[in-house]
Amino acid sequence: MNQNLITVLAVVLTAIIVGAAVYVLAPAKTVTETATVTKTVTTTVTQTQTSTVTPLPVACPVLPEPSEPITLKFWKWQSLTIVDNQIQRVIDMWNQLHPNVKIEFTVMGELSTVEFTMKVEQMTDAGQGPDIVMIDELSLADLAYDGYLAELPDYLQEIVKKNIVEPFDQITYFWGPDGVKRMYGFPGLRGASVKVLIVNDYMLQEIGYPTNWCPKDWNELIDVAKRLTKYDDQGNLVRSGLFVRVSGHIGGIFDKFGPIFLAAGGRILWCENGQWKTDVNSNIGRTVLQLYYDVLYTHHIYDPGFPGDTAAFAQELVAMLLPREPTEVLNALLALNPERFRDPQTGQFKGFHFCPIPPPSQNMSSRTWLDMHVVGVNAYSPPERQQWAFAFLCWVAINKDVKLTLFNEIGMWAPWRDIVNEPPFDQLIFQQILEIAKTGESRVIHPRSGSLFATGGEVLSRIYLKELSIEDGLRELEKALLEAANEVPCVS
Repeated sequence: MNQNLITVLAVVLTAIIVGAAVYVLAPAKTVTETATVTKTVTTTVTQTQTSTVTPLPVACPVLPEPSEPITLKFWKWQSLTIVDNQIQRVIDMWNQLHPNVKIEFTVMGELSTVEFTMKVEQMTDAGQGPDIVMIDELSLADLAYDGYLAELPDYLQEIVKKNIVEPFDQITYFWGPDGVKRMYGFPGLRGASVKVLIVNDYMLQEIGYPTNWCPKDWNELIDVAKRLTKYDDQGNLVRSGLFVRVSGHIGGIFDKFGPIFLAAGGRILWCENGQWKTDVNSNIGRTVLQLYYDVLYTHHIYDPGFPGDTAAFAQELVAMLLPREPTEVLNALLALNPERFRDPQTGQFKGFHFCPIPPPSQNMSSRTWLDMHVVGVNAYSPPERQQWAFAFLCWVAINKDVKLTLFNEIGMWAPWRDIVNEPPFDQLIFQQILEIAKTGESRVIHPRSGSLFATGGEVLSRIYLKELSIEDGLRELEKALLEAANEVPCVS
């Protein structure tokens, strides 16, 4: 959920620097820092923590410190206080190590993704743009295709490939202005996720099912969803056995349709022989839409007017979510019902688990989409600032202590090899994310994926609400997707 733009009121940072230069061939020395960060959103949040930071080792390039101070502007879309505080802490560490290469961090929580990308491009054209940007991967694709992102240098590409958990490396590649995919993206500093089926364990126990149950196919999914659904004496829904997104944010409607379509064997959109292709108007499409109709109308498992999504799951008005991102659900559970879903003694999550997206039949494999906000470096920043921006990203990539600060300290799961088994990610639910992610792929299916998702979501919503029949809706969905896709040339 977007919050107001975070304003840094005060940062008091004291540090004891052990050793001399940052870039040395000798064994890495450490910087121990104690940071007190006070920020104001609608309330004041104060954090005081101590961590150990290892300076940039020789795997990253040795850059001479500039004789004159320079400032790198880092713009981030969307406010998330707990994440923004950690990013600011890491930037404070960097600024302490590099007093002549300061990073200025700005969160633009009041802007939509479209407004943010437009501001980046317009301010860059005016010579006042950011050096570093961070936004969701669908929107970063626009910046890459419009030519506003610099390709990661070879050394940083190699570091990302070696250190990121596959297949999340897919989300670092985007189409450039020439229609060729390159690594323009660096894994974002707010973690990553994968779309999964989320199940309430307590409700499974009510119907005599084991708490680690996962459906093998759609028949099992619907059968259990029916058992978990409850009605009052008048037949009104009081607990939904399964929530599916059918309204609301139109891009989100298509975003949730995608993994189910993939699990059914579909491809959605691809480039072939210089033409964009789609298989939505197919038996696969009919099968997927019939699943939605079964949930909404045949079995009345969910009603579009009934509470849904993560908040309803946290309040136990919904037994299962299909599909959803674990990180979003964890935030809702901790905010709305922590006593029910987290052990106060151990801090371990409880009462729910994650499952792969089930396929229509047991002889098929699960597939899904991955999610990750991504960082890019402005192609129009002066060369010196570009080099230092990439040096900062390299420092993050190879520095385990920095990543522990960004991700593990706040339970924001991230697919870096050196931290995915460190606490708290050694908990079962996080290991489930790691395993399910193996079935995932990037949802950046087009250079203009964001507008494509909005186009598809608008048509799907009309189908779900029976404003269009399944057959008419699939024809319109096919037409709308291809019209949107063909605004960009297809380079095979």
